[in-house]
Amino acid sequence: MKRFFPSSPIDIILMLSVMVFPCCVCGDSDGSANTKVTGPTYAVTYDMNGGSAGSVPVDANRYEQGQTVTVLGNTGNISKEDYVFAGWSTAADGSGMGYGPGQTFAINTDTVLYAKWSYMWEALGSGMDNWVIALAPDASGTLYAGGDFTSAGGVTVNRVAKWDGSAWSALGSGMNDGVYALALDASGNLYAGGCFTSAGGVTANSIARWDGSAWSALGSGMNDNVIALAVDSNGALYAGGYFTTAGGVTANRVAKWDGSAWSALGSGMNDNVNALAVDSADRLYAGGAFTQAGGTAANFIAAWDGASWSALGSGIDDNAVNSIAVDGAGNLYAGGYFTLVGGETANYIARWDGSAWSTLGDGVDDVVQALCPAASGDLFAGGGFTQAGSISADYIVRMRIQ
Repeated sequence: MKRFFPSSPIDIILMLSVMVFPCCVCGDSDGSANTKVTGPTYAVTYDMNGGSAGSVPVDANRYEQGQTVTVLGNTGNISKEDYVFAGWSTAADGSGMGYGPGQTFAINTDTVLYAKWSYMWEALGSGMDNWVIALAPDASGTLYAGGDFTSAGGVTVNRVAKWDGSAWSALGSGMNDGVYALALDASGNLYAGGCFTSAGGVTANSIARWDGSAWSALGSGMNDNVIALAVDSNGALYAGGYFTTAGGVTANRVAKWDGSAWSALGSGMNDNVNALAVDSADRLYAGGAFTQAGGTAANFIAAWDGASWSALGSGIDDNAVNSIAVDGAGNLYAGGYFTLVGGETANYIARWDGSAWSTLGDGVDDVVQALCPAASGDLFAGGGFTQAGSISADYIVRMRIQ
């Protein structure tokens, strides 16, 4: 073996430097120096959260404590039937921190971002030229609408119209003033309430009936506006509103029509009744501006069991109920001017499941005046809004309910 002997002072210095500082310089194979990460690193993963198609974006980066993460978009086009992608949340139920594509956050732990899904809304033709205040569907899927409009889908209609699934049409010559309530009985008769005094040219004080070809009055009608109507399984018609007499009988803002005469429901309410609905057990629900029903405390909404009134939980927190509807599963939907239910933000619409209140997606951007469930399980809503969830919708929309 050939031994190496330093032949000069420079050789000696070089040899000593290697011996004393063997790890002073390190680098990659290309000669560049690298920096070692000594702290923990975190990952960001995306979850489609019930989505049925597409693929979630993948973030392959590892992030150090406090490092900024830029949230990815829906690059894989994930989708969910009857819903619209609405961003990401740190909680599967949407209650966590919410982020849209391109937004940033400082990471401090491994993070899962769950897809947020918003209910899908759908416009009905070109809509109306003014507020829709009342809706009623029949068994065949035809939808009737009432309100302050005079045009529906570009067709002249005086405050009441029919949607057949593809187009709007008029019902006779309509009314001479606003229609604020609609209801259908089992025979297909349509009842309309409002502030009108004439229906199809016939004198009718705030309430009238359409038999498919002509309008007629119900007794002498009311002494003030009818704002709400509902029909039970026996064909009895209930009316609510601003009135204090019905057919000449004292009835404080709510009354019953049995086919020939009007009668009161207990002592009625201490303020206006704006909405009525009947469930499958013929239990009557009333919503409005009242705080008492039959002398019982009830904040803006109450139930009538045929003999007395009762409250629904703590009721609505902050403002009047203008519309209510009951679906086939027994859920009650309420719409109005309110923005709080059970202490939770609810943008003008909420649901009562028999024991508690809950919100419906992001709601709408203005007052809900009319609600009704369709045979398909969907929910129609009308009012003063122009946006529902994330879409534009002029005064009327359909919500896909699952």
